[in-house]
Amino acid sequence: MVDFFAVKLNKEEPEHEWEIEHVYGYRTQDCNQNCRYSADGKVVYMTAALGVVLDKETGAQKFYGGKQVESGAKSGSDESQFHRDDILSFDISADRKLAVTGQAGKTPSVHVWSVEDQQQVCFF
Repeated sequence: MVDFFAVKLNKEEPEHEWEIEHVYGYRTQDCNQNCRYSADGKVVYMTAALGVVLDKETGAQKFYGGKQVESGAKSGSDESQFHRDDILSFDISADRKLAVTGQAGKTPSVHVWSVEDQQQVCFF
């Protein structure tokens, strides 16, 4: 049997970075009308703390979010480029080139980002 009290914690950052390849799932329990088409026919939606752009021809996904952020409580002040809590609201611009996502939690935030390259346009 392993003595967990004898194990020393390693608080160093890992040498490798990770990258999201594919997201399974879609939030419908407490959200609706949260799936749209982009100007070039890709499916845009949100799940967890990610904006997802799905190419339905190839099955490939691109993401707004999912990058490394500073460690800390989700309820703390956040100047992050990405969401740190669940996204509960989503819409897309009339020209279908920009998406807007709204985060729940103690520090709600709204992010406007480009559907084409998943880069943030503004954050408030």
